[in-house]
Amino acid sequence: MSKMDKAAIVRLCNDINKKEGEGTVYTIGSKHANLNIKRWSTGIEDLDAIIGGGMPEGRVIEIFGPESSGKTTLLYHLMGLHEMALDIPVEGTFDAQRAKVFGNHPKQLLVYRPKYGEGAFNKIIKFSKAGIPVIGVDSVPSLLPKDDIEKVIKSS
Repeated sequence: MSKMDKAAIVRLCNDINKKEGEGTVYTIGSKHANLNIKRWSTGIEDLDAIIGGGMPEGRVIEIFGPESSGKTTLLYHLMGLHEMALDIPVEGTFDAQRAKVFGNHPKQLLVYRPKYGEGAFNKIIKFSKAGIPVIGVDSVPSLLPKDDIEKVIKSS
């Protein structure tokens, strides 16, 4: 095992922080160690406790699990908690009746059906910048690029 050069490591950390901004590299206990991220309650006390006090605002959260494990149901519940939300049911599985059960309603829940993965990602960026608090993508593995879809169609 090679000998550690602490001085070189400290210089490297300082150089990274100088170039990329203070706090890019830090140690446990540093003033940069804990981000102060706003959170909102899921309305499910145990879930809020498990995830550190609720859903982090402005962050990407992936909910995954086996088929029929409640992912879409949880998404409908979370979207129903907000004044406005966007659902992107890539698989074409949007169910208005189920969504309504969880408090979603016209003009509150927007639904966008993209033709390709690129379209979904572009709309996610635009709606995020506009400040929509919740965007659900059902489901991420279905976000295929246009080129991939066209190749499959041509080969059939």
